[in-house]
Amino acid sequence: MSVGVVTRQSVRRALSKEISADLILNFLKSHAHPQLRKRLLENKPLIPTTISDQIRLWEMERDRIVDQEGMLYNQFNTASDFDMIEKYARDLNVLLWSNAQKRCIIVSKVGHEE
Repeated sequence: MSVGVVTRQSVRRALSKEISADLILNFLKSHAHPQLRKRLLENKPLIPTTISDQIRLWEMERDRIVDQEGMLYNQFNTASDFDMIEKYARDLNVLLWSNAQKRCIIVSKVGHEE
């Protein structure tokens, strides 16, 4: 018999190697101890819901931030200049972020090159 510990760090290491939460859960199910398999006879999930939910949450946590290259524009002389460029970037679908109060715009790398 082998015993392992599932931690946030161990799951994150697996995720960084392109191992999904579903693969981790399938592995745990297929290698479950026979005593744990008795849960199926009681109509209970083989892996407790709190465990499977937490592993999936750790996966979603990793996937929530996506980095993109972009260019910051922030030296607009007037609000109308800002509005015009923001609309143009939005129309081209290259606007990543904007803040009218600070007159800042971030466009995608492709948008900057156009």
